[in-house]
Amino acid sequence: MITSKDNPTYKYLKSLQTKKGRKQHSKFIIEGYKMIAEIKKKGINITTYGKNADIEMAIDLLANISQLETNPEIIGVVNFLENTDILNSKKILYLDNVQDPGNVGTLLRSAVAFNFDTVVFRNIDIYNWKTIQASRNAHFDLKLIKENDNLDVLKQLHKQKFLILATNLHQNSKTIEEIKILDKLVLILGNEGHGISQEILAIDHQNILIKISSKIESLNVAIAGSILMEKVGK
Repeated sequence: MITSKDNPTYKYLKSLQTKKGRKQHSKFIIEGYKMIAEIKKKGINITTYGKNADIEMAIDLLANISQLETNPEIIGVVNFLENTDILNSKKILYLDNVQDPGNVGTLLRSAVAFNFDTVVFRNIDIYNWKTIQASRNAHFDLKLIKENDNLDVLKQLHKQKFLILATNLHQNSKTIEEIKILDKLVLILGNEGHGISQEILAIDHQNILIKISSKIESLNVAIAGSILMEKVGK
């Protein structure tokens, strides 16, 4: 039973609250019985801490680790899920510097709902606690691939003749209905305030848009991305 804040395991779990700690250990935290049970059903290796867990821990210590409003009696720790097998993917969501963790989690959840199999992410903390909670375990139903500064993943997809769609307002932007959708495609979504990076837009692509009422200036990136995924994911 772990009962002290001086215990190395407690300190290790506390470190996983931070991006630096997660990166150092290549692990992240899952909270609550329901999400942990779902992960176990998928056959994914998870170590649990708390009450009736793999490693028993005092509930007051667990409360210091948990970020839920109602503290759980158990948490789990899982290895990073990052993959490198991009060429066997078909429908890919490419997230470029999307900053709000709730938006990222919602987009992952929508990706699973609309038959996307892979998410490529750039300049995103994909294992942020808020992202994990918003995704409702969608991480475990997707291939997660980290993009590098040289955009090697996107360049490889372009070389392999994937249809690359970028949400970008431009004079040549088209709606999804105006485009011939291919079996292999990439949907790129950019930063909430600044859009898609110029270095990404320099790679050959088709600009796309969603027609909306003039009463509304724009859509939240998670809403726009979900609408587009529903349209192309059938």
